[in-house]
Amino acid sequence: MNQEVLGIFVYLEDLLEAVSSIKSHGGKIQTVYSPIHSEEILQAVGAKPSPVRFATFFGGLAGLMGGLALALYTFLEWKFVTGAKPVPPAVPLVVVGFEMTILLGFLATLVGMWLLCRMPRTRLPAHYQSVFSQDRFGLLVKPGKMAPQQVIQLMEAAGAEEVRALGE
Repeated sequence: MNQEVLGIFVYLEDLLEAVSSIKSHGGKIQTVYSPIHSEEILQAVGAKPSPVRFATFFGGLAGLMGGLALALYTFLEWKFVTGAKPVPPAVPLVVVGFEMTILLGFLATLVGMWLLCRMPRTRLPAHYQSVFSQDRFGLLVKPGKMAPQQVIQLMEAAGAEEVRALGE
């Protein structure tokens, strides 16, 4: 059975209470919609740190290595002699390495965010309501071990403004 339950909440405290009670009864939180960023919601649902940071790190590392390799290749290929010494000068290596680190770190972060956010999103989910980006909180739950009616009762007890069963 693929039934889900959607609850609409006016107050953040009510939403947090519903998340806590549903998780303690074995329900699975699918999505929480919020008009504002809230660390309390992230803690309540047990959100983990974003993996985008790894894309940033590896993009920056690739940029540093690529920038250093480009500066060294240029020095060796064109036989630049600066200061009457045939050693690679440090300043071009640092500048090119730094700039490439920033550039590729940024591009990797951007691509990572697009991929993880599944962007561009051309259609919103059927259950999404525009009030979720205005002044209401939404909670989409997959009942799991619970009966859908039990999830509805928990949401209503927590103070949901409206609760609907979705799907079959």
